[in-house]
Amino acid sequence: MSRPLGRTGDKGSPGGRSTGARADRRVRFTLDLTRQQHRFLKQFALDVEADASNVMRTLLRLLEEDGALAKRVVTRVREGRTESEG
Repeated sequence: MSRPLGRTGDKGSPGGRSTGARADRRVRFTLDLTRQQHRFLKQFALDVEADASNVMRTLLRLLEEDGALAKRVVTRVREGRTESEG
């Protein structure tokens, strides 16, 4: 179910990307959260002595690695349930 994120291809590939790009190069991603979600994320990060970005990257890795979790997320997305609806 998971697929690699941010893969680069050969210069001769249809994508025309260089293979010299680092796979772990970060890009900025903005996420709109409710105040309650933001408060929860910040408190969770403080409790585990991490920053919120590290928590979110860890969640993404879990989603990529854990097929059962990915299926649960897909089900919620397809049902149209938002994260704030519980």
